[in-house]
Amino acid sequence: VEALLLHGLPLVLHDLIREERFSEVHWEEAKPASMLGLTRGELRLGQKHEWGVYFWRLFVRSKAAGELLTEEDMISAFQLADENLLALAGRGPVGKSIRYLLRQMERCAPEAEDQDPQPYDIVDVSYLLDYWHMAERADRNLNDPQVRFPRDLVLAHDTMIPLVKALEDAPMHQKFRTRRKQLQKYSFQADGLLIRPAKSQKELADEGDALHHCVGSYAARHAGGKTAIFFLRRAAAPNEPYYTLELDEAKLVVRQNRGLRNCSRTKEVQAFEERWLEWVRAGCLRDEKGRPVLPETRRRPA
Repeated sequence: VEALLLHGLPLVLHDLIREERFSEVHWEEAKPASMLGLTRGELRLGQKHEWGVYFWRLFVRSKAAGELLTEEDMISAFQLADENLLALAGRGPVGKSIRYLLRQMERCAPEAEDQDPQPYDIVDVSYLLDYWHMAERADRNLNDPQVRFPRDLVLAHDTMIPLVKALEDAPMHQKFRTRRKQLQKYSFQADGLLIRPAKSQKELADEGDALHHCVGSYAARHAGGKTAIFFLRRAAAPNEPYYTLELDEAKLVVRQNRGLRNCSRTKEVQAFEERWLEWVRAGCLRDEKGRPVLPETRRRPA
């Protein structure tokens, strides 16, 4: 302890005592530099810039990961002043990453005449690491400098978000496609109205947003076959949300059928629902052209 205090990095010793964490020091060594995992030249650099425990850790952890930071790198680290700098060690070139972030912050800094400045304050170590994580998820090659350090980090980060989301949603997309094929037999049109199964998770969410109800939360249950969600539309406006119907496929009964802000069925919608259910329970009969045939008439609905 005396050697570290008098001939090592006293601020590091002070911080370690405050943290009550001493295991990072090589106490079996006799020389202060070796005790701190440094060479004599590296110790002099730390003494020159009065390293505390944080910047000492940044240096030694980067060194352990195979990167020897320069004096310029450490000065840049001081300038960046980001509490998450240690997370860079072992994840990428620390010195280059620090200089890159400083340039990105300068690039995004608002000028006096800017009417809509970039959110420069969000560009930090965590933001860069988040971008790297998404790039890896999207199978991008981070060994390519243009991928690891894009010209515009904010733009690259924002562009990566929907791509990664699409990859994460891929299993759900496949379930929706399978479910749509299973439920397509229930598609029906009569009396100026039509009904069909939900096509995708996004369509389900859009339906809930348009009609101000919670059908978007039914995505997993629908895709997993635990329920069946159908969209009821006016035939003249097939893409405009009108009513949303939930069918108990096992019992062939309607659990709920709601319109805007969970409003109840109109008489027109009620009559259509009853006609559709009658057709479904009769086996979804169709003529040679694939048009629904109602049980009582064995003819295509007018």
